[in-house]
Amino acid sequence: MFNYYPTPLPDEHLASVVYRAFLLTYYKEIEHHIKVRHKQSFFDTPINCWVPAYESLFCHFSGLESVDTLLKRHSNVMDYGMWAAKANNTKTLADSLESLSTMNWKLSLYVATDRGWRYCPECANEEVKQHGTSYWHASHQRYYQRTCPKHNTLLIYYTSAKFSLPPIGESSIPASTQEIEVDRLLAKIVCTLRQLPHREQKKRLICALKQKLNVAKNMTRHSHNGRRLSQLHTKFSEAINTPEILPFFTFDKAISMLPPLTSMTGIYHMLNKNNQMHPMWYLMLIYAFLDEEDMLIAFDSTTDWDDFRWEVEANMMPISA
Repeated sequence: MFNYYPTPLPDEHLASVVYRAFLLTYYKEIEHHIKVRHKQSFFDTPINCWVPAYESLFCHFSGLESVDTLLKRHSNVMDYGMWAAKANNTKTLADSLESLSTMNWKLSLYVATDRGWRYCPECANEEVKQHGTSYWHASHQRYYQRTCPKHNTLLIYYTSAKFSLPPIGESSIPASTQEIEVDRLLAKIVCTLRQLPHREQKKRLICALKQKLNVAKNMTRHSHNGRRLSQLHTKFSEAINTPEILPFFTFDKAISMLPPLTSMTGIYHMLNKNNQMHPMWYLMLIYAFLDEEDMLIAFDSTTDWDDFRWEVEANMMPISA
């Protein structure tokens, strides 16, 4: 697409590299150029972890780094790929790009942290001094991260309608101890899941949660287990409605049996292996219901999962306190 691409800076997102290449051309608006050339939006949100505009970038750097290496270091494909059932059946990260680009994540509109580009003002100011330009960090676009681990500040949303590089000279907002701890815990969960084979990541997660919560097959709205599911929704809402968790989402408050935690889109459907929920919902289920011991058992890489069952039989076990 462009004749020259600048070398990616440490942790620089691919979109940022493409934009810096655009700055070296005579075009005035990159959004218009991309739409004319590829007939689609490009810089809308970081959830577009793969777009056609990256293809020429990969060709340019093919002699220096592999596609897999570029994706791991300079994109968020790893954050989404491990939850995508179709992507998990592919051999390499490059093979999963097409399915990820068309993935229809359920309940994604309720997740705020990948609906816009985010940056750390402290990082932007330092990068201008060190590299002569600010840039978008791939790690700052993680849907499970709200703070900059280097400066312990809250990441700020870029609000301009036109895509550009992060502004400089902005004031930073210190993150609270609780916000930093939540980011650390969610990152630890993701890191643990990444150690498992791709084909087992979603299997283990859903099976562990079904067994812990006793979410059985054939639940009905009026059965004992159906009423208990309402209790689970209440507990799930309470876990979300905290100052450090609620900002990850677009709603003002999570309420049991109201969207998105209804009987049609709530926990029971989140744990349906055929539904492709936004990954943040899976992380929240782990955060709310699985303790460290549960995760050690469920995500033990030495356990053989070749003969596991998706469904849990119904019983009368009450919800744990």
